Amino acid sequence: MEDQELEKALEACPSYAEQGYDFANERYQAIHKVMRKARRQLKETDAKQEQVERLENSLVIARERENVEELQRMDAEIQSDLEVLLDQQKEFSIVVYGRTMAGKSTLMEILTHGTGASIGKGAQRTTRDVREYHWKGMKVIDVPGICSFDGREDDELAMRAAKSADLVLFLITDDAPQDSEAEKLAELKRHGKNVLGLINVKVGLNLTNPVRRKMALRDLQKRMAETARIDEICDQFRAYGPRYHQDWSNLTFVATHLDAAYRGSDDPELYALSNFDAVQEYILDKVQNDACFLRMKTFIDRISVPLSDHIASILDDEAKTVNAALAYRHKWHELDDWQEEFAKETSELYNRFIGRLRTKVNGAIFDFAEDNYENEKAGEAWNHVVANMHLEHECRTFLEERAAVCDHKRRELADDFATEIQFSSGIDAKAGGVQMEGITDFSSFFGGAAAVTALIPGIGWGVSIGLGILSLFSDSKEKKIREAKAALRDKLDEVMTPVIDKIGQQIRDAIDAEIMQKGIGGFGRSLVDMDEMLFELAAAQNKLVEKLNTELMIANEELWTSAMEIAMPGTSFDTGKTMETNRIPGRVFVMFAPQSLPRKTIRRMEDLLGENIRLFKYDPEDEEDMPEQVNDLIDDLLGEDWGVGTLDYGGEEDLKLVYAVLPDKDIDTDSVEYRLAQQMIGNPMLRP
Repeated sequence: MEDQELEKALEACPSYAEQGYDFANERYQAIHKVMRKARRQLKETDAKQEQVERLENSLVIARERENVEELQRMDAEIQSDLEVLLDQQKEFSIVVYGRTMAGKSTLMEILTHGTGASIGKGAQRTTRDVREYHWKGMKVIDVPGICSFDGREDDELAMRAAKSADLVLFLITDDAPQDSEAEKLAELKRHGKNVLGLINVKVGLNLTNPVRRKMALRDLQKRMAETARIDEICDQFRAYGPRYHQDWSNLTFVATHLDAAYRGSDDPELYALSNFDAVQEYILDKVQNDACFLRMKTFIDRISVPLSDHIASILDDEAKTVNAALAYRHKWHELDDWQEEFAKETSELYNRFIGRLRTKVNGAIFDFAEDNYENEKAGEAWNHVVANMHLEHECRTFLEERAAVCDHKRRELADDFATEIQFSSGIDAKAGGVQMEGITDFSSFFGGAAAVTALIPGIGWGVSIGLGILSLFSDSKEKKIREAKAALRDKLDEVMTPVIDKIGQQIRDAIDAEIMQKGIGGFGRSLVDMDEMLFELAAAQNKLVEKLNTELMIANEELWTSAMEIAMPGTSFDTGKTMETNRIPGRVFVMFAPQSLPRKTIRRMEDLLGENIRLFKYDPEDEEDMPEQVNDLIDDLLGEDWGVGTLDYGGEEDLKLVYAVLPDKDIDTDSVEYRLAQQMIGNPMLRP
C-alpha cells in the first residue's frame, strides 16, 4: 500500500481528527449539562411523588429514572468513546469484518503482507482477539469472526472495534448469504459506519503438479468470470436491507479469490486471476479521497448516533406517557359523569328509604299505643320496641348497598383502565396505578346495637284515668282511652321525629364523607393526581428532547459542512439562518437550505456519508416557504391525513403539550419514514 497520494492523505488525518474531537467534546459537554439537569428534575419529581396521597406511581418514576439512567449511560459511553478515539486519533483505522471462515484472516494477511500464521484451516474460529497492523498513519484491525455458533462474545468484541473504526471492509462469500451477516451489517450502518463490500469467491486450488495447476487456474478463471452469478449473490445480500429499514442498493461488492491472492504473492499468474488488484485499488481510492473526512465523521458520529437513538427513545416514551395521562383523564371524566348519576340515584333511594323508615316507626307507634296507653313505664318499653326494630341494621344495609355499588363501579373503572392503559401505552397499570381507598366498614354505624335508643330522650308516662269510677260511664271511659292512646302516639311521634331526622342526617353524612368524598372523590383525586404527574413528566420529556435535538442538529450541520469541504473544495454552501437538518445515521440525511446542488455533488456526498441525501431548496425571503416544505415532506412520510393537536394541562404553568396524530392506518414505527418524521416533528406521535 505504498503510495505517495495515500501517504499524503494519511498525514492530513490527525488534524481532521483533532478538529473532530474538539467539536465532539464541545457537544459532549453540552449534553452532559442536559443530563445533570434531567437528573435534578427526576429528584424533584421523586420528592413530589412522596407528597401525593393515594398514588402508587412507582412505575412512572421508575420509567423516568430509566430515561435518566439511559442518558447517563449514553453520557458515559460517549465520554469513553471519545477518550478511545483521542488515543488513536493519529491513525486512520480500517476494520476487517466478516463471519467466521469467510477468509477474513487471509484478507488481513494479504493487506499486511503477513506470514500466514493467522490463517485457519478447517472450520475452527481463527481470530480470537483483536489484532492490529500499523503502517504510516493507517491501522488495519482484524477482529474475531462473527456469527459463529458460540461466538456471542466475539460478536460484541468485533462490534466495539468497528464502532471506533473509520472504515469497515465487510467480507461475504459466494455461497448463500446469511441472515446473521445481514443483521451485523445493519448494525454497522446504524452506527453510521462507511462500508466497503468484498465477496470472496471460493474455489479449491490444487497446485501440486503442472496438470492440476492448469486445471485449477482454468477453474479459477471460469469462476471469477461468472459475474452474473456473483452479482446475483450480491443482490440477494442487498435485498436484506429493507428488512432492517435500510437501503443497500448502493453497496458495492468487489469480487476476489483471497486464497489465490495470498498464495500468488510469488506467482504473478495466480495473483492476477485473484482480482485482488481491484480490491486494493478499491480500498486505496476510498482512503486517499475520504480518509480525512471519515476521521472527522467517526468523532461526530460518537455524538450523533447515540443522540439520535436516545431522542427517538424519549419521544416513544413520551407518547406512552401522554397516552397514559389521557387514559387517566378519560377515566376521571367518566367517574365524574357516573358520580353525578350515582348521587342522583342515591338521593332518590335515600328519600324512599327514610320514607319506609318513618312508615315502619309510625306503624310501631300505633301498635305500641294500643297496648301501652296506661303503662307508667312506657318509655322503657318503647326503647325495647325500638331496639327490636333493628333500625341500625337497616341503615347499615342501605349504606353497605350504596357502598357496594360505588366499590363495584370503582373496580370496573380500574379494570377498564388497566386494559385501556395497557393497550394505549404499554404500561401495566396494576404495577403502578392508583390506590383505591377502602370505604369505611359500617358494622359499628350509630356506635352499636342500641345506639338508636340513645338518641331517644327519656319518656316519662303516667295516666290516671280512674277506670273504676268511670266504669258506669262507658262512653266517657272509651273516650279517655282513645285520648290516652292518641296522647301516647303524639308523644312518641314528637320524640321519634327528631330521632328519624338525626338518623337521616347521619346516613347523609356517611354517604357524603365515606362514599362520595372518600370512595368516589378519593379515587377521582388519585386519577387527577396521576394525570397531572404524567403531564408534567411528558412536558419534562419534551423539553429534554428539544435540548437534545438542538445538539443533534448542530452535529448534523457540522457533518454536512465537513462533507461539503471534501465534495466541493473551496466552495461555500449556505445552510441558511434557520438550522433545519435531520439525519437517521446510516439511512438518510435531510437538509433544507437556500441553495441546491448538482446531482453529481449529491452523489459524492452520499458516498462520503454512506446515506441517502434529500436536499430541499427554500426561498430565504419567504418565511413560510421552509415550514411549508417541512410539512410537505412529513405528508410524504406519514400520509396527508396526519394532524397536530394540543393537550391542555392547567396547573400553575398552564402547560400545553403539542403532539402529532398519526393517520388511521398501520405504520411501521421502525421504518425510516416514521423515524425521520418523528425527528422532524420533535413531539410525541399518537395513534388516533
